[in-house]
Amino acid sequence: MEADCPGPPFLLPAVAPRLEEGVDYLWEAAAEGPLGREEIRTTFSVAAQAECRALAAAAEAIDRSAPPGTAAVLKAHVAIRRGFFQEAERILREEAGGGAGDAAARETLDLLRETLGPPGSGTPGGGGGGGGR
Repeated sequence: MEADCPGPPFLLPAVAPRLEEGVDYLWEAAAEGPLGREEIRTTFSVAAQAECRALAAAAEAIDRSAPPGTAAVLKAHVAIRRGFFQEAERILREEAGGGAGDAAARETLDLLRETLGPPGSGTPGGGGGGGGR
């Protein structure tokens, strides 16, 4: 499928086929700008509902029992171990802005980004090698 997108956010058109759980997909985007054409590719898969429930249950358990300032980093680590790299990045970005765990969250976020590589780099979850759910 190909579609033009005037600006964020971009939602799949209603006529697009439903994305199936556990299937790997390739996302390609291109844009024309003042510096020329930019292109990016990334792979992703749609997480199974059971995986999402397990991640949510782990997050709830962490919220109930984690020492103050550690919950975000612990939840991010669980997400990483389950292959939810973008979710881990989202959790860490939110925490890195402040709070007791912000230094650990910033350090973990930096390590995650270093490991994944920049978008389009072909590394897992970094825009070309999968791992993003």
